[in-house]
Amino acid sequence: DRYWAFYHKLLEYKKMSSNALAHKIKIDFDTVFNTKINYFQLDRLIDKTYNNKTKLLTVLLKPEIPLHNNHSELGARKKARKRDISYHTMSDKGTACLDAFMTIVQTAIQHNVDIYQYIKQMVNNDQNRITLAQLIHQKNNAMVF
Repeated sequence: DRYWAFYHKLLEYKKMSSNALAHKIKIDFDTVFNTKINYFQLDRLIDKTYNNKTKLLTVLLKPEIPLHNNHSELGARKKARKRDISYHTMSDKGTACLDAFMTIVQTAIQHNVDIYQYIKQMVNNDQNRITLAQLIHQKNNAMVF
């Protein structure tokens, strides 16, 4: 519970950073990750985390950086999930097509691009369609404040 509480403080800091909260997070880090559980392997991992304090608290200097790499992990998980459901494709070409399709879909989802509209334009061979890269670029430029 202490680890999750600490993580939620980091999320709070990302939303509204302040020197007071940064100071509290540093103190909490020391409290949470300088604790002995008396379970050798877990204590070793906690020590390893504590020794990476500077890197792990980079978010206090740059709140815009992500706290985790789950987005990358989730992309890989989608493919594994599809493989579990469908078992496999019938050919190497089918595997390559499935990989390409899933990459396009996941990239579009990550960048809030309407994947259904994009695929509809591709299937209909719409001569005025915009590439996925252009759509992502447009979305990113629209988000700049």
